[in-house]
Amino acid sequence: MHRKRTRGNNNNNSQDDGTSRKLTKKPSEEKCDDNQKTTRRSGVFRRLGFMMHGDKEKQENGSTQKRRKKKGTERKRKSHCAWNPDKKVHFNIEKAHATIPLKGEKGEPATITDIQKKVFLKFAMDAVKKSPPEYSTEFLTKVKPYPGHPMERKIFDANPTKNRYKDVVCNDITRVVLNDGGDNDYIHANYVNGLNTPFILSQGPTAATVVDFWRMIVHTKTAYIVMLCEVTEDGKPKCEQYFPDKVGEMASYGPWVIMCSTEDDKDANIIKRTFLVKNKDNGKEHVLKHLHTKSWPDRSVPNSTLCLLRMLYIVRSAQGPVTVHCSAGIGRTGTFVAIEACLQILTDGKELDLLATCKALRNSRAGSIQVDIQYMTLVQIILNYGKDNGYWEDSDLDDVRI
Repeated sequence: MHRKRTRGNNNNNSQDDGTSRKLTKKPSEEKCDDNQKTTRRSGVFRRLGFMMHGDKEKQENGSTQKRRKKKGTERKRKSHCAWNPDKKVHFNIEKAHATIPLKGEKGEPATITDIQKKVFLKFAMDAVKKSPPEYSTEFLTKVKPYPGHPMERKIFDANPTKNRYKDVVCNDITRVVLNDGGDNDYIHANYVNGLNTPFILSQGPTAATVVDFWRMIVHTKTAYIVMLCEVTEDGKPKCEQYFPDKVGEMASYGPWVIMCSTEDDKDANIIKRTFLVKNKDNGKEHVLKHLHTKSWPDRSVPNSTLCLLRMLYIVRSAQGPVTVHCSAGIGRTGTFVAIEACLQILTDGKELDLLATCKALRNSRAGSIQVDIQYMTLVQIILNYGKDNGYWEDSDLDDVRI
């Protein structure tokens, strides 16, 4: 898609949302040096054997230091609602908007509970009993072959020019329907039901679908776009350039004029932008945020896992759906949303069935979590989160036999 660029008013004021439904501790947004040598963890992480060797980011503000907890001291933690993987109802945009809590609506964060400790510890104890090859086998034999159920693909098959990859199926049942009066209502994107924050998982826009992508963003009233890939990776095109990347710059895609009004790159792993979208045919406008990380190679381990938690922390405040994409919209994208689903289950005090949760995600977005290393990355991030936030300690696992 050919685009036209112009210059607008310069505005470097950055806005950082994320003041409600926070992580237990806001992941640091300070400038990080991704070339630092990885700090190796002790205890469970050595025993697991699949230390996040790709995570080069220093964990700031004492998150790598041993936590000291005084007797009788209660730490305040925010509780999430559990994800219901069995929820089959179709996504309702108006209802979702009405039920997103306003900032501060829930009041003070809840204290960390015994049941939360219990379920996080159980997950950690189960995790150390498995080796990386066992996790790989579990993924390759039970997750990867699972196509999603129920599954229909007639509309997907009828729109080959709008699909980036012919072997990445978009489930007709949960697809985003562009019923905005256009000639074709299809886009390779799916809703995920049951999470606190409504998510849309999408393939990266192609030259043939970039206009449809912006149709979807405006039609669904998307509040955030999370971009987990680069436009080009290792010389291969992964995503069409669908936005202006400089403050004050504008780009046109069909009837849509996109202006970048703010940009914040203080976080070494995340670029935060604000976009103003205007339909030049009817004058209607939509404002949204854009979070872009370039630290996650395709089919591999992210260079920074903390930046993923920081982005999840930010989008929990969204007053509308969050659209997440990489290239195919299943590997990095599926893993990112799976992190949120797993943390919501555990912080709600529910035992986490990792296999069932990943399959449930595939019921909505077929192919989510694409390779075994992403599956193991998911496990490691949950472990890191539980330990760093005081849900369990290394000493809790001393008696675990491997």
